[in-house]
Amino acid sequence: MARGAQRISRFTPREVRIVFAQGRRYSFDPGLTFIITPRLGDKGRILVITPRKLGNAIERNTLRRRLKAAYFELKLYTQGFDCLVLSRRKAVHLPYQQLADLLQQAFVKHQQATSVL
Repeated sequence: MARGAQRISRFTPREVRIVFAQGRRYSFDPGLTFIITPRLGDKGRILVITPRKLGNAIERNTLRRRLKAAYFELKLYTQGFDCLVLSRRKAVHLPYQQLADLLQQAFVKHQQATSVL
């Protein structure tokens, strides 16, 4: 899983700007904002942005690992979307299952929104 997880979380600075400019935002109460856009590469990817204000390195890395693991476990990379996750302090203490549910919910909302168009 380590190799696959590395591949699904690599973005160039240009790609990050494109996702910010073209992506749809989905915000949830616990402190997570998901920005989802059609994939720019051959598979969907995830990038978790955790500012230093969020907590110490252990807390930030735990949040990143949990979100990437959920993305990989739910096989969201096969759906054809890139995802940026902006996190805030409230999200640090969320359990894995709740993070996975929020990630899944964001993708479901995005699919509903894009299928209407």
